[in-house]
Amino acid sequence: GSRGCSGKLYTNLDATEVIRTGEHAEGCRVDAHAFYHQQQLNELKRLAAGDLRPVLEIYDELASNASTSLETAAHFPTWEQAWNTMYYSRSKRYPRLPARRQDLRLTTEQTTTKSSAQFFMYHSPTNDILIFATEDGVKLLAQSNCWCGDGTFKIVPSWYQQLFTLHVFLR
Repeated sequence: GSRGCSGKLYTNLDATEVIRTGEHAEGCRVDAHAFYHQQQLNELKRLAAGDLRPVLEIYDELASNASTSLETAAHFPTWEQAWNTMYYSRSKRYPRLPARRQDLRLTTEQTTTKSSAQFFMYHSPTNDILIFATEDGVKLLAQSNCWCGDGTFKIVPSWYQQLFTLHVFLR
């Protein structure tokens, strides 16, 4: 818009629909695609907060869907416009890990399942060992005569050495 223009566009909180608009001053250039651009930024922000895939993968998927139409492709937010918003949105949902494992404080959301079952079973006094399992999962392990274990070193926070998981085969 122009300086002195009191034109406004009001949307719902998700920026998915226009509620009302205010008149623009004569000579004020209105960007007809600004609403689409903001809608897409809000969708990227929403997905980054709730989807566990890498942020760039989420962006690429939405960008490729937008690029199927020449009308929308040019107005889709660039990675440079979107990355900060997406990472900030994700950081509010998944805060940074503390510098030391002894300072780790897990929330209820991190220690229970979506059905509110207890998922956090044990932690040593210095938090060097954490055990996550449901009661039903432990019962399955107890009933099984064959366990499979898998360890990985790549995806654990730097102050842990390994993530080790146990699995059983259900028939």
